[in-house]
Amino acid sequence: MSIYEKIRLLAKEKKISIAELERTLNFGNSTIRKWEHQSPSVDRLQKVADYFNVSISTLINENNIHYSKEQECIEELSQFILLKTHGLAEETQAYLIEDFKDYLEFKSDKVRSEEK
Repeated sequence: MSIYEKIRLLAKEKKISIAELERTLNFGNSTIRKWEHQSPSVDRLQKVADYFNVSISTLINENNIHYSKEQECIEELSQFILLKTHGLAEETQAYLIEDFKDYLEFKSDKVRSEEK
C-alpha cells in the first residue's frame, strides 16, 4: 500500500477528505495527492503522522498496517519483554514480568506527581 493510499484510508476512517486534510495542515492543493507518484518531505510526512497519531514508519512501510502510537508502544514493550525473558524458567519469567509491572507503576506514579 502506498503512502497516499494509507493516508486516504486514515482520512476516510476519520471522515475527512484529502482536501480538508491539506487545508488543516496548511498544505497546498493536491500536495498529498502528488504523493501517489512522488516522495513527500519528512517534515510534511511528520505533520500527517502527527495528525493521525501514527508514526512515520507506519506511513512509509509497505507491509505495515496502521497502528496508533500507543499500539506501537505496546508492541515494542512486548517484544522487549519476550526477548529479555526468553529461555528463562516459566516461574522466573512470571516473577520478572510482575516485578517490571510494579516498577513501571511506581515510576509512572512518581513522574505524574512530579509533573503536577
